[in-house]
Amino acid sequence: WARAEVLAGFLITLFWLVSSLGIIWGGTNELIRGEFGVKVSPLALLVMVISIVVYGILARLKIKIGQREESLALIAEGKHTQVDVLFSGGVLLGLGVSGFFPIADSVTALVVGLYSLYEALTMGKEITENLLDVADLEVEEEIREICKREQVSLANLKTRKIGSLAFAELEISVPAEVKVGRVDDLISELQQKLVDQVPRLEYVVTQIKG
Repeated sequence: WARAEVLAGFLITLFWLVSSLGIIWGGTNELIRGEFGVKVSPLALLVMVISIVVYGILARLKIKIGQREESLALIAEGKHTQVDVLFSGGVLLGLGVSGFFPIADSVTALVVGLYSLYEALTMGKEITENLLDVADLEVEEEIREICKREQVSLANLKTRKIGSLAFAELEISVPAEVKVGRVDDLISELQQKLVDQVPRLEYVVTQIKG
C-alpha cells in the first residue's frame, strides 16, 4: 500500500509536469505570435478571486496534513493546488495590468509556467527516490541510537524508504558466551523494540554476523 501511495503521487506529479509544459507552451506561443489582450467580465474576476482564496486554503490544508501523515500523494496534490493558486493570481495580475501593458498576461503565464515546472521536478525527484528504495537516514539514526542504548553491537544496517514507511535489515554481533537458544529471544526482543519505538519502521529483518 505504501508503494501504491507513492505511485499515486508520481501520477499527480506527472500530470502537474504536463500542465506546466502546457502553460509554458501557451505563453510562449502568445509572445511569438503577438496575440495579446484579453477581456474578462467583472463577474468572472469575482469568481477568480473567490477561487484563489478557497484553493489557497485547501492547498495549505493538503500540505499540512500530508506532512503530518507523511503522505507524498497528498503533499504532491497540495503543492499542485498551490501552483494553481499562484497561476490564478498571476493571471489576475496580468489581466489587471494588460490594459497598460498588453504583453503582461503572456509574460505572467510564462513565468508561472516555469515556476510550476520547477516545483513539479522538485517533487518528482523526491517521489522517484522513494520508488527507487533510497535509504531512510533518519530511521537509520534512530535504529543506531536504540541499538547503542540496548548495548547491541550493530555490524551492518540497511534501510529502504517507501512512502511513509521504512524497512530495515540489520546484522548484529552476539558475544560468544551467549547461548544459542537465547540468541533468538534477543533478536525478537530487539526487533519488537525497534518497531515500537521507531514510528515509520514497518518491518525489520535481523541476522547474526558470521
